Amino acid sequence: NQKMTPDELAATIKLPPALAASEYLQEYYGTVAFSVRSIYSQAVGWFDGNASNIARLAPHEEAARLAALAGGESELLHKSQAALAAGDAQWAAQLADALIALDKDSNEPKQLKAAALEALAENTYNAPSRNYYLEYAQMLRKQTENR
Repeated sequence: NQKMTPDELAATIKLPPALAASEYLQEYYGTVAFSVRSIYSQAVGWFDGNASNIARLAPHEEAARLAALAGGESELLHKSQAALAAGDAQWAAQLADALIALDKDSNEPKQLKAAALEALAENTYNAPSRNYYLEYAQMLRKQTENR
């Protein structure tokens, strides 16, 4: 693994061009990245080799610190909205996750994450990923309707 983390490996490892072009190996169900992470976890386990990940901060604590770096929760929300508007749905979803970790009852970050997940679904043809994005977005939207 050349001392790479699972995410670094997943971003790096690609099929050779001849295989990637094969109509039988298109990533409609699984993906190379999914397989790389799976192989890594089976061979090495949960630890990715990064010493900072041995005892990570709890999600709420990490989110609070991220919000402080961004200039507060409202600024973090603004940055998430800007990311989505700029077409960076993945970053928007991750920033919305931090906001949700800080206040699980807040509707605005859930609506924002739902929109980001729908944008991610629009741009993927991998059936399980697309389905999970859409199902999760639907769940978030239902949570905000009930309040």
